[in-house]
This record gives sequence, C-alpha cells and structure tokens, in this order.
Amino acid sequence: MSPVRWARHKGTGGMTPLETLAWAILTFEGFKPGTKAWRHHNPGNLRTSKLAIRVEEGYAVFNSFEDGWMALVNDLRAKFRGAPYTSSGLGPHSTLLQLISVWAPAADSNKPGEYCKFVADFMTKALGRRITSETTLAAIVSPEVEAAITPEILEGG
Repeated sequence: MSPVRWARHKGTGGMTPLETLAWAILTFEGFKPGTKAWRHHNPGNLRTSKLAIRVEEGYAVFNSFEDGWMALVNDLRAKFRGAPYTSSGLGPHSTLLQLISVWAPAADSNKPGEYCKFVADFMTKALGRRITSETTLAAIVSPEVEAAITPEILEGG
C-alpha cells in the first residue's frame, strides 16, 4: 500500500500520538516521490534498523513503506520508553526538543529548533492540544500517564 493510500485508510484522526509524531517526522523529512527516503521506503530517514534489508547511502532500506513505517514507530517507541530499550539517553521525561536533537542532530547540519517547532505545531493541530518543545515524551503519549510516572515506577519499584 502506498503511503498516501495508507494515510487515507488510517486517517490522522485514527492515529495514536506516537503515530502522529511519526507522521510529523515523515512530513518534515520530505518523504515524497523521487526522494531517497521514498526510494528506500524509509519515512523517518533512519540510519539503521533491525527491519532494514540493507543500508545504502548511509540510510536504512526497507522492503516496503509498511516496514519502514513500523521501524520508525518502533524506534520512537524505544526512545519514549528509555533504557534498556534505547541507548539514546532519552526516556519518558525527555522533552520533544531533546528527542528531535537526537533524531536530527545539529552536528549533521540539521536545525533541531526549527524541526522541533514544525513537529510541535503539527502535533498541536493534529491532537487538538498544545505541544511545545518542552512537552515531555510521556505527556505526548498521554497527559494522564505523565502525571502518574514517578521515579519509583521508572525504576521498577
């Protein structure tokens, strides 16, 4: 299924907050016909993934859009959950800006502040609630979940 047909089938109203974030990343990354991301079925421009069939030109290549989408969502989910699911240093109490700064670091000639503003604005419109660069990853998934997270829960206590 093409990304356009998939999006129409799923509809942004039916996406979870995590999928909405992934769609914002796909949009900012310029996933469209003719791009490297499109040819590689890699909507998040992931460099590596266990779901990839190979790495080409420094980016993961997937069999299909669905595989690339699954890899993008799984990568974000791991970053939201934190250690031991990711070595990125991110977790539920990290901010959207911290996530974007890891996702698209300035050292790679990205502009994390501009990227984050785009994602925050996109998510604010899609979710119908205010998302900013300082919104935590837990609050993005669920404001109720964030309020319930304590250090003891994060440590398994």
